[in-house]
Amino acid sequence: MKNRRFVMHSLPFEEDPQWREVLDELSRIREQGDYSAESVEYIKQKLQSPDDRVRGGAALAAEGCLFEPYVADLLIELAENDPNPSIRKAALQSLEGVISEGVEQGFEDTTGPESEVEYAEDWAEVEYGSLRED
Repeated sequence: MKNRRFVMHSLPFEEDPQWREVLDELSRIREQGDYSAESVEYIKQKLQSPDDRVRGGAALAAEGCLFEPYVADLLIELAENDPNPSIRKAALQSLEGVISEGVEQGFEDTTGPESEVEYAEDWAEVEYGSLRED
């Protein structure tokens, strides 16, 4: 009998046979804020799933563990390159807190705001997207 080799081709969508259970677990992690080492590892693994539903659920669950090693990198990769726009949106949604913090730090002065009013005005510009060059 001749030795045969089968080549697997990547499909645009592959279904995880346990996708419902996976999404239930990701929801539980997110709702309970259970970001133990095991949960973070589970999220990282699911961020790389070939199933769109699983990747999307993992992207949303990852919001609570952005500062764990490689989680933000995986989300940025999804936000930039995932072929599914819903997955890109979920990744960006989870990264929103980090992005906002970065914008806030850009407004911080080493001496701090001169007054609470100045700080409030700067923040209002960020919050309402009214930044423009004068």
